Amino acid sequence: MTSGRAAGLAASGVLAAAVAVWVLTASGDEPYARLHQSASQPIPGSLGLSLEPPSDLDPAIGPDPAIAQARAPEGGQVHVTLATIHDRLEGTDIGPAWVVFARGVCLRNAKGELVSNARGDDPGAGLECTDATMWVLAVDPDDGDLLLTTTAYDDSLEWRPRVAGPAAA
Repeated sequence: MTSGRAAGLAASGVLAAAVAVWVLTASGDEPYARLHQSASQPIPGSLGLSLEPPSDLDPAIGPDPAIAQARAPEGGQVHVTLATIHDRLEGTDIGPAWVVFARGVCLRNAKGELVSNARGDDPGAGLECTDATMWVLAVDPDDGDLLLTTTAYDDSLEWRPRVAGPAAA
């Protein structure tokens, strides 16, 4: 009787594992569905860029190549979404992309910033890099080509892309 009970428990364990695999794979054909942008959302401090939900899209590559390009500081926050980027000022769509937001990455791009930064670490210069500054990268979901790189700013430190599933970090 014990061996019959053990066989029954083993069979129910196999059945539970099969159901778990089925649930995970049946939740959608697209393995990154939880990272899809779920609603229109402006990107703060980006001069008119917004995220839009992508149309039916099955990316050829996952988000890892895009995340690797972000080079966030050690322990820095990184968020990713699969979205269409819309430029409200230009009235154009950049297209579907893996969009990565890396907090705490400062890109010195103005002449004064470059010169000041080259002179050394001057705490009085006001060039501190904070988590309010975000580096935004958009990577083509089919071939991994870089489509856009820009900065954004969120002093609330609460902004995240609205994704379909739990937020990616």
